[in-house]
Amino acid sequence: MADRALHQPYAALQQRPFQWFIVSLLAMTMAAQVQAVVVGWLVYQATHDPLSLGLIGLAEIVPYVSVALFAGYIADRMDRRRISILALGVLCIASVALLGFIAAAPSPTVVWPFYAVIALCGLARSFLQVARSALVSEIVAPAHYANAATWRSSTWQLGMVLGPALGGLLFAAFGARVTFTVNVGLSFLALTAMIAVRHVPPPRGPLADSVVRNLAEGIAFLRVNQVILAALALDMVAVLFGGAVALMPVFASDILRVGPRGLGVLQAAPG
Repeated sequence: MADRALHQPYAALQQRPFQWFIVSLLAMTMAAQVQAVVVGWLVYQATHDPLSLGLIGLAEIVPYVSVALFAGYIADRMDRRRISILALGVLCIASVALLGFIAAAPSPTVVWPFYAVIALCGLARSFLQVARSALVSEIVAPAHYANAATWRSSTWQLGMVLGPALGGLLFAAFGARVTFTVNVGLSFLALTAMIAVRHVPPPRGPLADSVVRNLAEGIAFLRVNQVILAALALDMVAVLFGGAVALMPVFASDILRVGPRGLGVLQAAPG
């Protein structure tokens, strides 16, 4: 049976909860990338300072990393689907806030509202990332875990390509307000699809357990398992030096002079 499952490329997609999961993943990935293109362009046009682009990443990563371990603890103790829904709800609120801000100031000259919303997104994505990743094991049969991982990775990669390209095209053709409206639509689609994921969550451990003790056990586990620690370090280095993509608005605006449409293509290129 296991060998047969390995040769069924659509095995995981035949399960309805995973279908909705994939829709949610694609929609949210595209929404995040559409948002990144527009926010990056608007912030740079308002400041003409490359440092302001770096601060976008800082505004997101600080809350993301600050609660990452706690988010993992919560995901081990509570319904992961519910956590994902709550996190997606916060991201929907953030997308509406961006739309409201750009509707009130079509050509913004202040950028702190962008940083505030991005920080909120970073907080929500920290919980979403750990809960959504772990949720797959609850909605897919064990024999199809590998197939589900392939589809999840491919879907995320597709969103990373389509999202920036869509954002750039919409921004160039219709402006920021329409693009942020599409961002809101994609965000709510992701939320609706996650709500449609039906499953029976397994029993969880009590929240009364010591958070500090559980986190300490996790850190001790990493120390013992050097392979996992090395993999995490390698990924961290790749993410650190891959952050140069944040400077794409500088190249699109001042060097290549290709505008928002070109910016979308540039950010879609790395995939």
